[in-house]
Amino acid sequence: MPQKKPFLYRLRDICLVALLALAAGWNFAAFRGYVFEDAYITFRYAANLAAGQGFVFQPGERVLGTSTPLLTLLLGLLGTLGIDIPAAGRMLSALALSACGGLGWLLLARRGSPNAGAIFAAIVVSGASGVLSLSGMETGLHLALCFLAAWLAAEERPVATGIVLGLVCLNRYDGVMMAAAVLLTLLLARRRPPFTEALIAGGMLGAWLLFAQLYFGAILPNTYAAKAADVGFATYAAESLKIQAQGLPRPLYRLNPPLRWWPSLWRDAALLLALPLLWRGAAFVAGLFRRLSPSPPAEPREVTVVRGFDLLPLALFALFLWLGYSAIGPPLGHTWYLIPAT
Repeated sequence: MPQKKPFLYRLRDICLVALLALAAGWNFAAFRGYVFEDAYITFRYAANLAAGQGFVFQPGERVLGTSTPLLTLLLGLLGTLGIDIPAAGRMLSALALSACGGLGWLLLARRGSPNAGAIFAAIVVSGASGVLSLSGMETGLHLALCFLAAWLAAEERPVATGIVLGLVCLNRYDGVMMAAAVLLTLLLARRRPPFTEALIAGGMLGAWLLFAQLYFGAILPNTYAAKAADVGFATYAAESLKIQAQGLPRPLYRLNPPLRWWPSLWRDAALLLALPLLWRGAAFVAGLFRRLSPSPPAEPREVTVVRGFDLLPLALFALFLWLGYSAIGPPLGHTWYLIPAT
């Protein structure tokens, strides 16, 4: 029978989940009047979808102008329920970012580093690398799905992993990089091809591409040709690394100040960062009262095939994404393409 976690461990986990939930609310409130400009393209598709006009930007014109069919469908569904689509987009961004922090925490906890996971969650929800500046875009959802795919792969859940990888590809076309990263990791870990995950993900992506070809007459967004080959491979590879390095410490974009009494996200980040220290201090004091008695043995964990490869999909994804966009060569001013890698 699995041993129950000590009280301090459970308290730490409960506090972290509560703070991640609060961070989602704070992020939504802080950006209540701001949406990234490109998101309105997706909102227009979603609004027409909700109104029964079809998957179109202009009624009667079947042109594929969005690269995020999954988010478009989600927002369209929410629109049919009478929910304001831009507000839904902002809420999804805020919730997804907190989910990303929580999933990163779970991945690091699997490796025996829950406190490092708490620090990672703090960095994510505080808006590091400017990810919150993309409020309303598919980036937050993309990050959350990528982390979920990595966690499911580490947990050895092939069907769920394949489904989520398919959703990653449908949410953003460059999700194929994450799919490739997870499948390669599973191949290295198991020493046999991950057929189940590949077939499910490939089937989902193939179904969308077939629909896109039949409905729009194209499988790639019409903006692809205009953005590709703007910069050479070597130039993009070098300059994009500089841009990403400069963006790493970038603080939260305060584009629309929240209510005066609303806590700042930096304060929220400080609370999350202090959590491991508070836990350590409480454990030390409790240990003194227990006369420094040894803590209960750790709960035994099932050893999975993928253990030791848990974080490899995320590292490979960052590498593949950087190399992929270097090959495509979009304008360097479009810094948001590589934010998931950062």
